[in-house]
Amino acid sequence: MPWTLYRYMTTEMVKLLVLCTAVLVIVVDFAVAIKPLSDGDLGPTALLRYMYYMTPLILGFVVPFAASFAATMVFNRLSNDNEVLACRASGMSYPVIMLPVMLLGLVLLGGLYYMSNFIVPSFYRNAKEVLQADIAKLVVARIGRGESVRMQNQWVLFADAAAESSEVPTVPGSTVQPSQLLILQGAAMGRIGPDNRLRSDSTAERADVFIWNIDGETWLTAKLRNVTHFDPEAGQMRVSLESPDTPAIRLDTRLNEQPMFLSLTDLREISDNPEKYRPVREKKRALSEELGSLLILESLTRAMERDTQSKGVELLGPAGDRYRIYSPAVRLDKGVIVLRAQPGSSLEDPLIPTGQKPGLVRVDRVSSGVVIRRIEAISGVITLEPGGPEVEPRIRIKLIESREYDTRVTGLGTEHASVDLPRSRWPEAVVGPLNDLSIAELMTRASEKRYQSKNVYDALANLHWMILLLKRVMVSQVSTRAASAVVCLLVMLLGAVLAIRLRGSLPLVVYMWSVLAAFIGTLIVRTGNNFCGDMTMSFNLGIFVTWVGNATLLAVIGAIYWRLRRT
Repeated sequence: MPWTLYRYMTTEMVKLLVLCTAVLVIVVDFAVAIKPLSDGDLGPTALLRYMYYMTPLILGFVVPFAASFAATMVFNRLSNDNEVLACRASGMSYPVIMLPVMLLGLVLLGGLYYMSNFIVPSFYRNAKEVLQADIAKLVVARIGRGESVRMQNQWVLFADAAAESSEVPTVPGSTVQPSQLLILQGAAMGRIGPDNRLRSDSTAERADVFIWNIDGETWLTAKLRNVTHFDPEAGQMRVSLESPDTPAIRLDTRLNEQPMFLSLTDLREISDNPEKYRPVREKKRALSEELGSLLILESLTRAMERDTQSKGVELLGPAGDRYRIYSPAVRLDKGVIVLRAQPGSSLEDPLIPTGQKPGLVRVDRVSSGVVIRRIEAISGVITLEPGGPEVEPRIRIKLIESREYDTRVTGLGTEHASVDLPRSRWPEAVVGPLNDLSIAELMTRASEKRYQSKNVYDALANLHWMILLLKRVMVSQVSTRAASAVVCLLVMLLGAVLAIRLRGSLPLVVYMWSVLAAFIGTLIVRTGNNFCGDMTMSFNLGIFVTWVGNATLLAVIGAIYWRLRRT
């Protein structure tokens, strides 16, 4: 065996492979980091860590091109220097001459397959943690530079000053607790619509922003103090000393969990237990929230249909307060509870003391067992919204044609066309216990209620669809990773045989054809993977397309080799 020749070929190919790979990785690494860097999500140290953790992922894409370049350059030089011709004259066949290419290609094939199954998922999770770490410091730094913070592309946060609190208070009634607290002075928070126009705007003397880290996700909630709220669509402005909590906002780190970033061990575990896959958990949680909301609305409606004029229905409010609701007429209609006063009831009755008129919708705010605030209204609506990191849904009460009284101060009260009360909660945990059920048990319970609520029906269908999709994607991922690794071996062989076949051509001309083949092969593999993830496409067709690129490359290599043997 010509070991000296093999050692020379291997050494030269490895040199070019390492050099080309390093250049491509650095270029692509910077390109990947540009977006979070420009958004201010990464500092200098975090940037280097982020680029380091993203390197294995980038290697899976650039190594086939670098390997093709190395094989093409080495064999182009050997062919132009008549070294290949000399080897053939000595009795060596083309397969024997290209044995180093085959062996190095097999090593890269095994390395890429192992890396995609075990190394890339681990590094990817670390890269995600870099983006999620020190969220508070990033927000403080942006506000300190006079910049706004945009979240979910619909919420904008701005403040005159921001500081991270060393003490994080507990949130009453929450099954989970925040991990960090930011205190903003002179805060403003706005909601932007799809047309990029301002939909609502709230300014506050102070805002307490809670940061929650739950199951690998980061959420924000805010409590505003001395609030001025403006609704441009309704043309209304409200001033309140209360501290209403804003909707929970999930921060997007641009690194969403995908099957391609799960290890082979994780894929096997997820196949046996789909709930370990986050998108399935999200769909399950959505079903739990919709089913729990329906159960809460039904329980609240039944409780209010009974004699509520004596004790009322009690809800848990923020800061440990409670809200008692009284309503003569109650109706549940498409996920909304409609409250109505008795016909003929009026806020204007001089014979009855203020705040004690019968037949009206009434809400009492109770603190330490004492009614400190009372609102009487002609009508009202009760809706539920997702609780975000706090799991249990929040109850939103809106009273229409109302008058508000401070029971500690005598007076006529303040009239409002409508008033939104701070979001409250049902006294008992409903969504949490539902979410603790297994998927099969939850789907069984939801099936019993699916025709009573369109939201429950849709959430149940979405969970079932996600489980079916997951089973398809799990199998396709293993196939895609194997096919992608095989592409590296095939493009190396293609580069070598092309360099011999196109003897006398410029190296870059030969490399152009091999790179084009590598690009097409990789594109076909990814297309097959996309077909597998499309429920409207045949799964068998997706697997076929995944491997048809490799089969095409192999056929091209065979055709070129057949031409070589004849010359």
